[in-house]
Amino acid sequence: AMGFFNVYPMRFSFVANHFCYLPSIAVIALFVAFIDRQVPQAKLLWVAIIIVLTSLTWQQSRYYFDQESLWSHNVQKNPTAAIVRINYGMSLFKKQQYHEALEQYQQGHLLDPANRETMNNMGSTYKNLGQTDKALHWYEKTLDAFPTYTKARYNLALLLYEQNPNNPAVIIHLKKALADRRPNELAQANYLLGVVYAFVMDD
Repeated sequence: AMGFFNVYPMRFSFVANHFCYLPSIAVIALFVAFIDRQVPQAKLLWVAIIIVLTSLTWQQSRYYFDQESLWSHNVQKNPTAAIVRINYGMSLFKKQQYHEALEQYQQGHLLDPANRETMNNMGSTYKNLGQTDKALHWYEKTLDAFPTYTKARYNLALLLYEQNPNNPAVIIHLKKALADRRPNELAQANYLLGVVYAFVMDD
């Protein structure tokens, strides 16, 4: 896992220097011992190195101020990493910057067309932009490729309910979402199903 083989974190970046920290301890210790014995003013050298590294660390820390800072920096450094585009899009979406989020999702989809999260997120973004036809298209496209993806099915059911609470497809999709038994979305699906039944009974 030192950058020679493609492992999970490579989805984020091909930069794998952080994998080398622990294995490098012995090499660094030998290097420090050698310099300390061979260089007369070694202490001044270490002070200079500490100052430089501290300065570099301080400069790097600004990229970790918030999610948007982190992922925008990652996009600049790794523009072809699909998951970076997706995460940057999600941080923009949370700030209601929907047009900017959509642009990142579109780039992420081009890089990884089989990523179900990107497809679902594009549907949610179009929905928040008021483009419900495109939102429906992306939710349905997501479910065509991933029929058991509960989040997309719930989002589709919610959009259909908002358009027409009497639409029978709402109950069908919610029951399918519940049948898939994804714990994170079960509560939402159960709640909406109850709302739909209550609306039908009142009507």
